[in-house]
Formats: sequence, structure tokens, C-alpha cells
Amino acid sequence: MLFNDNRAQTVDAMTLASLGYTRAFEKGASFSARVHAGRSTYVGDYVYDLTALSNMDDNVGEWWGVDVDASRALFARHFITAGVELRDNYRQDQKNFDREPYFAYTDVQNQATRWGVFAQDEIKLFEPLLLYAGVRYDHYETFGSMTSPRVGLIYTPGAATTVKLLAGRAFRAPNEFEVVYEGPNYRPNPLLQPERIETVEIVAQRLIGGGVQISASTFRNQMSALVSQFVDTNDNDRLGFENAGEIDSRGIELGVKVNRGHGLSGELTYAIQKTETRAPRLELSNSPRHMAKLYLLAPLRAGLTAGVDAQYLSNRKTLSGGNAPAYMLTNFSLLAPRLFGRFDVSATLYNLFDTKYGNPGSEEHVQDIIQQDRRSFRVKTTLHY
Repeated sequence: MLFNDNRAQTVDAMTLASLGYTRAFEKGASFSARVHAGRSTYVGDYVYDLTALSNMDDNVGEWWGVDVDASRALFARHFITAGVELRDNYRQDQKNFDREPYFAYTDVQNQATRWGVFAQDEIKLFEPLLLYAGVRYDHYETFGSMTSPRVGLIYTPGAATTVKLLAGRAFRAPNEFEVVYEGPNYRPNPLLQPERIETVEIVAQRLIGGGVQISASTFRNQMSALVSQFVDTNDNDRLGFENAGEIDSRGIELGVKVNRGHGLSGELTYAIQKTETRAPRLELSNSPRHMAKLYLLAPLRAGLTAGVDAQYLSNRKTLSGGNAPAYMLTNFSLLAPRLFGRFDVSATLYNLFDTKYGNPGSEEHVQDIIQQDRRSFRVKTTLHY
């Protein structure tokens, strides 16, 4: 688009509603049901040429769904959880067009349903060892069916120590925009398929006294058919989405958590990881090697709570082969709960030290690194009724 042209604008709106019912029974059994609906709209006005009127998006999505699940003990060693979900996307309208002279690139009115069923069994193998085994089956009207198994082995030799072995497989179906959207700079891909991930993780946790818990974990994720944006050099350099090659991600995370009841509480985590394509071995863009997070909460007088959270990201590779520099952001918050019995009031100062930083751009951006907001301030009020 033309830089700094104030005729360009985008407007998003979303409305959500839900009605739920939950009931608990003896011995941990429970039942819950929820009916929900939503509407999402997006209008975009894009200016590409001083001599022509704009290109526009006019998109509407509407849906409803129902979720039901139940849990109960079975025999002496099993605790079963099962459920079903249904979602009807009965309106998926996308339209992109030049205003004058009028020319429509995309004008589709689709609808699609998806449903899923899942079940999990918590099995007491013997006193310190639990096995969680679960499976989920999803059916998409557009993509067919996918099965997602997951298993977890939990070993608790004492009240202070827990060791977990977790493994599973999951997927993400491409959304309507990625599949059918077309515009002056975009092309559709109706052959796009769901992306998949297989995960293995080992976690160890130990309480060392004084409300302090330490943890360590190692993980490996293997991704395939990742939905990625690309430039089609055979189609006027238009952007599109494709299922890319296979990707490996592996790393280690260390953490310490403090909870002193009504006193100071907080958590510090550090992770080192590497994510790269499998063939050839190339590190991904926008993928930091080192990450750290810290948050602290402290009670003050008159019911106030102060909070500090900080995030550190090491440098990341950009699409051009450069690097987005490392940065650390710090935010400060004050929370006043239940003022006058009904209001929660919070104030947050973001990017407390006014750090200058940027994130790597994607294929659709002109900039290699996109500068982010500096210091900003927000006040939020929640009414309980």
C-alpha cells in the first residue's frame, strides 16, 4: 500500500455469546454442556495507487456450536472423561474487490461443519504411577478426518517430587482465509492440507521447601506439512500459502516458582531451543534460540497488588538473512480488586523502560524488521454482577 495514506483503514468486530451448565457429583464425577454462537466481521480499505480508488475486503463469519463432556470413576483404577463437540460455520463470506473500476478477486459464500469426539482414561497402575491415555477424533467437512492420540506417564515417588513423560500427536486445519482468499497480491490454494505435529516431553518437578518449586524439562517437536506463506514467482509474485517441508524443534526449559501464600509469589523460566528444517538443515526465521520470562506479584496495603513481568528474547533470523536484535521488555501493573464490592480496576505500564525493538517481517511486509510500540499505558475495569 501507499505509505502513510490516511484513507487506508481496517475495522474488526466480534460478538460472542454462550450458555453453559455444569454439575458435580460424588467421587469426582461431573457433567457439563455449553451452547455458543459468534459473529466476526472484517472490513479493509487499502490504497495502492494515487490515481485509483481503493481495493477492499468485506468479510463476515457466523457460527454456532455445542460442547458436552462428562467424567466419572470406573471400577477401582480408572477415571474416564469423554465428550463431543460440534461447530457449524454456517456463514463464511469473503469478498475482495477494486472499487472503481469494479473488479472482484474473491466473492465466495461458503459454509462448513466440523465435529469431534474425545475420551481419556486416568489409570492407577500402582501407587506412585499414573497413566493418562487419550484420543480425539475430528471430522472436517472440508478436509476429512484426523485422529490425535496422547499419552502421559506420571511418576510421584513422594509428595515433593513428580516426573512426567508426555507424548502426543495433533494438527491444525488451514483456515478459510488461507485456502480461498484471493486479491491483487494474493492467490488461493484449495489443495492446502492440515499441518501436523508430534511431541515428546520429559518433565521433572520438585518442592524444596518454603513454597519454592524447581522444574526442568526437555522436549522434541516434529512438524510436517506446516502451513507457510510464500511468494509465487510464476504468478506475478503473488503471496499464497503452501504446505512446507518437515521441521524439527528441540530444547530444554528450566524454571523456579515461588508461592508464599499471602506474601511474594512469582516464577522465573529459561528456555534454550533450536528449530530448523529437516532437509536441508536450516534454522527458521523469527525463531529465538534463548527465551526467559519473569513475573512477580506482591500484596500492598488496602488490598492493592503490584506485579512486574519481564520477557527476554535473543536475536532472531530475518527472511533476508539478517538478524532482529535481542531485547527485554518489562511491564508494571497495579490491581485493585472488588472496589465497592463490584469493580476490579487495574493499571498497566507496558515497556516500562521504553525499549526500542522490532520483530522480523513476513513475506507480505516491505520491512525486514518491523518496529514495535514503545512505552504505553492501559487502565482496565471489570464489573461483576
